[in-house]
Amino acid sequence: MNLEEIKSTILDSILFQEIRVGCTLGMLLCLDRPHRLAYILGEILEMDGNEASAILGVRPVTFRKRLERARAQIVDFMQARCGLANARNACRCRRRLKQAVERKRVDRQNLLFGHDPENARAFSKVLVNIRQLEETQRAVALFRSHPEYAVPNFTIAVRDLLNSSGVARANKT
Repeated sequence: MNLEEIKSTILDSILFQEIRVGCTLGMLLCLDRPHRLAYILGEILEMDGNEASAILGVRPVTFRKRLERARAQIVDFMQARCGLANARNACRCRRRLKQAVERKRVDRQNLLFGHDPENARAFSKVLVNIRQLEETQRAVALFRSHPEYAVPNFTIAVRDLLNSSGVARANKT
């Protein structure tokens, strides 16, 4: 491989990461706010039920039920559509690459998620591990494979989110 081919392969990996992360974040946005918060706290951040329910200001049984419903929705969606979670599905992030660039859903000059070439290249190994997991664990593994995002101060960001009026509305549901 010459230098241009290597650069192209690295760029494709980063663009693939951009599409993959954008899609999985889109899946989270398909959940309503209370279920999305339950999924993020319970599955992605791995908080225990008592801690997560205290953060959300709901009873532990309410949190567990929301988390159960959110898991089911994410798993059902991924099993029905996502080629990363279920090899029989047609949806493939790499197939969407060309069209995403052409339609300007992905801007090569202004990437939102694809910043780490090493993380992008390592995803093929992560995918092998994801496919070895049980169905219910695949979705969580995919979300946890995302690169770390630059948040100035995670604690302050979470506190601000939880103190916003949006969380108060979510707890009424």
